[in-house]
Amino acid sequence: MGFFLRADAPGLCPGAIGRLSDAFLSGSAASGRINCTRLALLVKLEGRAFGQTGCPERQAVPLLNAWPAKRAAVGSHTPQASHKNEIGYRDKDEHTAVPPVESPDGSEGGLPELDETLWSSLGMKVVILAGGLGSRLAEETSIRPKPLVEVGGMPILWHIMSIYAHHGLNDFIICAGYKGYMIKEYFVNLVLHHNDITVDLASNSINYHGGKRPNWRVTVVDTGMYSMTGGRIARIRDHLTPGEPFCVTYGDGVGDIDIAAEVAFHRSHGLKATMCAVTPPGRYGATNIEGQYITSFIEKPRGDGQRINGGFFVLDPSVVDLIPSDDTIWEAGPLEWLAANNQLAAFKHDGFWQPMDTLRERNHLEELWNSGKAPWKLWA
Repeated sequence: MGFFLRADAPGLCPGAIGRLSDAFLSGSAASGRINCTRLALLVKLEGRAFGQTGCPERQAVPLLNAWPAKRAAVGSHTPQASHKNEIGYRDKDEHTAVPPVESPDGSEGGLPELDETLWSSLGMKVVILAGGLGSRLAEETSIRPKPLVEVGGMPILWHIMSIYAHHGLNDFIICAGYKGYMIKEYFVNLVLHHNDITVDLASNSINYHGGKRPNWRVTVVDTGMYSMTGGRIARIRDHLTPGEPFCVTYGDGVGDIDIAAEVAFHRSHGLKATMCAVTPPGRYGATNIEGQYITSFIEKPRGDGQRINGGFFVLDPSVVDLIPSDDTIWEAGPLEWLAANNQLAAFKHDGFWQPMDTLRERNHLEELWNSGKAPWKLWA
């Protein structure tokens, strides 16, 4: 069956067709085929749709030797056992879910490992706020910046970046501030610290053994010691890809969030900003009391149904214009303006989410990691 990428899909951003077709037609020259699952995910990130052969009224780019990939609704995502193999997508025209179809080798269409070339063509950056003092975690942050506090022997920053990289986003901008030089040193020495090496002193060379190196591009920007969250975002304006949305999150929170589905959701609604809306984890047991009797007890229930800011934003670059100075708090002026003007969408996440604001929360994450069942560990 032949498939076409619809070039007239509503709201398709300029250049999307070219980026998608160039990436896959050039990639197919070496492999001899186009992986339609990868295309589905890229189309999802562009927020657009597939169209089958037989639509002469539509300008299209033919996709040869391809096989259909699974599509499902996006906008609200509850992780299931199989969620890592789902392509979240809603056809804006037809609102029709297409069932999974097997590939030529008999496997179901899922999310493959994506290479850097395909994703770099989309130009989406991931901005991580990593410059605060972390005063509520002073036991750790007196000697290192909070994003370098370790969980399972790796900085929480590494865990956050691994979540994004699992979904194919690997171009990072780190907004450094307090002890930012340590973040720079961490990435400069990342490969050194996680590989065996041979040092040849005579030739002043180092050979690395093991090949453990993330396929990441990392830009560390000094955004000021005392800048507020909004000010840090404004300071990295020149590092963003013009005209492309970008991701923003805090350098101290993790979750099993479907980043790719959130990006697709953001592109579909056309607003300036998307925020991941989460239910906060409970801290205390709850009781129901009738008279003098406790009729039920629930150990640490999840909030009271109210959702909060969970970070993991997707933003249009125009939001930077809402930030006048280093003193601007992102969560105050800009976010409040976006909400008041109906420019802020909620991507509801009902799965795992946990900040690391205190030593207690850091220890909780450590216990989950050591159990081998860390919910945010989506990568292999």
